Amino acid sequence: MTTIGTAEHTELREKVKAILATDGLASFATLKDAKPWVRYVMLHADDDLSLYFTTSRKSRKVGQIEANPSCHITAGGSATDFTRPYIQVEGRAEVLDDLATKKRFWVDYLANMFSGVEDPNYVVVRVKPSIIEVMGAGSMEPVVHKLG
Repeated sequence: MTTIGTAEHTELREKVKAILATDGLASFATLKDAKPWVRYVMLHADDDLSLYFTTSRKSRKVGQIEANPSCHITAGGSATDFTRPYIQVEGRAEVLDDLATKKRFWVDYLANMFSGVEDPNYVVVRVKPSIIEVMGAGSMEPVVHKLG
């Protein structure tokens, strides 16, 4: 495992964004009573490699994040193409409810679940990765990057 520098950060960011560009669907795991709990989320990657998704403040995942922010994400891959790259992310999640962040991640389909960006139940979760593993085509070994 290597700690990444600036050039490696840029290359890793582009790989992560390319993997998420296919559809953004990811598995997000939290802990509930010291046992994993996994669900699907739609991810967005930021330039600093933070990962974001929207959810309801009333969701179980928000309570689990507040109790223990340790989390894990798996994204990418394909059920029909085993050579398609994917990522595994270990990190810490936090719930954000400031209006600027909520506006940034608002998309039209959220209107089916929330009254708008000012809905108090609409929140954004940010995951700050500590480790990102990239599994690429042609290798059975992941490339492991330690951040920070």
